[in-house]
Amino acid sequence: MDTNELIDRLVARHRPVEPGWIERSTTSVVIVGLGLAALVVGSALGFRPDLLSAFWSGRIVAKYVFMLTALVISGHLFLQMARPGRYLADLRLCYALPLGFIAFAALIQVTLVGAPTPETVLGDQRNWLICMIAVPVIAIIPFVGFAWILRRSAPTDLAGAGFAAGVFASTVSATVYAAHCPCDTPVFVMIWYPIALTIGGVMGGWIGPRIARW
Repeated sequence: MDTNELIDRLVARHRPVEPGWIERSTTSVVIVGLGLAALVVGSALGFRPDLLSAFWSGRIVAKYVFMLTALVISGHLFLQMARPGRYLADLRLCYALPLGFIAFAALIQVTLVGAPTPETVLGDQRNWLICMIAVPVIAIIPFVGFAWILRRSAPTDLAGAGFAAGVFASTVSATVYAAHCPCDTPVFVMIWYPIALTIGGVMGGWIGPRIARW
C-alpha cells in the first residue's frame, strides 16, 4: 500500500465531529455526573442534616459561590483544552478567579473573627482528610465521561487536556461533596478544596496522554 492509498483510506473512514457535539456531550456528562455523585455521597457519606438551614443563614453561601464559580471556569477550561491547537499554559489564569474570591472571603473572616484556629483550618473529625480522599475518588464518575469526549475531540495538549478533565471532574464531585462537608469556613475551603481539585487534575494529567491519543 502506497502513501496516497493509505491517506485515501483514512479520509474515507474519517467522520467530522458534529458542530456543538463537545458542548452537548459535556453538559450531559455534568448532569449525569452530578446525579451519580449525589447518589454516592448520599449513600456512603450522607448529606449534612442542617443543609437547608445553613443556606438560609448564609453560612454555606461563600463555599458554594466558590464551587459554582470553579465549576463554570473549569468547564470552560475543559471545553477549550478538548479542541486541537489549545495548550494549558495559555489558560492557566482560569484558576485565579475562584481562588481570588475565596481568598478574599477568608481575609474578611480573619479580619472580623481573628486568626484562624485549628478547627477553622482542619475542621472537625478529620474533615480535611475526608475531603482529600472523597473528592478525587468520586470524581472518577464524571472523569470517565470526559475521557470519552477527549478520545473523540482530538486535543493537541494531551496532558493538559487530561489535567483540565481531572479538575473539571473534581469540581463536579466537590460541588456535591460540599453538601456533606460540615465545615463552611472560607479558610478551610481556600486550603483544602483547591488541593483536592489539584489532586484530581494531576491524576487526569497523568492519565490524559494514555487515553486521549488519536
